[in-house]
Amino acid sequence: MCGSAGLLHLLDKQRKTGVFWFIIPPKKNKLVNTEAPNEEDIRKIVNLCPHREKCLNYIFQGVRTYANYGLMLEILRNIMSNFGKIKANPGDFLSYATKRINYNLVTFLMAYVGCYRMTSCLLNNFTNGHTSDFVNIAAGFIGGLAYSIWPNYNLFTSCIVTMLQVYWQYLLSQENCPKIVKEINRLPLGGLIYGFCMAVAVQVMVFYPDKTAHLSYTAINAN
Repeated sequence: MCGSAGLLHLLDKQRKTGVFWFIIPPKKNKLVNTEAPNEEDIRKIVNLCPHREKCLNYIFQGVRTYANYGLMLEILRNIMSNFGKIKANPGDFLSYATKRINYNLVTFLMAYVGCYRMTSCLLNNFTNGHTSDFVNIAAGFIGGLAYSIWPNYNLFTSCIVTMLQVYWQYLLSQENCPKIVKEINRLPLGGLIYGFCMAVAVQVMVFYPDKTAHLSYTAINAN
């Protein structure tokens, strides 16, 4: 939950990142300088949420879209893992493509975007449309509850790594960026980190094979 809140806060600060995450925070409303006498007049002048449709439609549209994304990802995963069998028996394509769909992933995506958008809309309406960093952080934190549906280690590490990437880009984009950060950025960080991570993965595989993920075996054998 904290990782989700931190990552979405950074994605809101640093728009151009080139990294993937499931949710991109919407752009904030431009504050309107108005002397509306009451809340009803303010609601007529200011669009409380950063979307045009009604809040319920906005929430359900996101849930439906991410459900479709989740199903498509699972179908693609089945096709790739059973490609040899599909090639040998093209008539069984549908059965292989829909075999063992991980509905935890689908449910996670639906809950994540649903909780995020619902919390964002509630807070925007509560604050009369004056969106702030707090709204995005709180929505990201509540959205992180969806992790309980699918407590996947790869998902957790992906969140942390992506957050570090975005934070690093955010530091470099600042005018008062520390000189040491710029000097470190000149190093071949990708190769250094890859070599370090591969060394750790090999050590874990040798000394703790029961704790090594299948993905680690695949990555090490590929090298």
